[in-house]
Amino acid sequence: MWQISQFGVVKVSASDADVIEIENYFPSSQLQLVDSYAVTGNWSGDIERSFSARLIGLNQSDINLLPGVERGDQLSTENAAAVRFIVSNLGSGELHWLPGLMQISTEDFYIAPLSVVADGEFIDSARLILINPANQMLYYVWLKF
Repeated sequence: MWQISQFGVVKVSASDADVIEIENYFPSSQLQLVDSYAVTGNWSGDIERSFSARLIGLNQSDINLLPGVERGDQLSTENAAAVRFIVSNLGSGELHWLPGLMQISTEDFYIAPLSVVADGEFIDSARLILINPANQMLYYVWLKF
């Protein structure tokens, strides 16, 4: 029996395409990875990827330039549903470093949706940037079922 790929959880590296893409959104900040989570070898096409990073030198103007950015306590219905989808399902809800719904849904966080795919009210995929400027922390999350 041969195995084409291995299924498992891996760490995301600083050279990962997702990390580089997110770095490009914050040219005046230095991004330092803190935690990460990615599932590999998934034959069904599901995606589970996330990382947290410290953004040294983050300023409000960088946040304001993100397309579709909203403050956590002022989320649109679609973005609120996407945040609930991510928090409830990414890492089976066991990523202790990922902020919870109550934290994200405050004036302390900003959410920038990179993509949200829904079938009616059911979210199929969400790719978001969650930012806590006071702590200079960023959370990149991508979940697709």
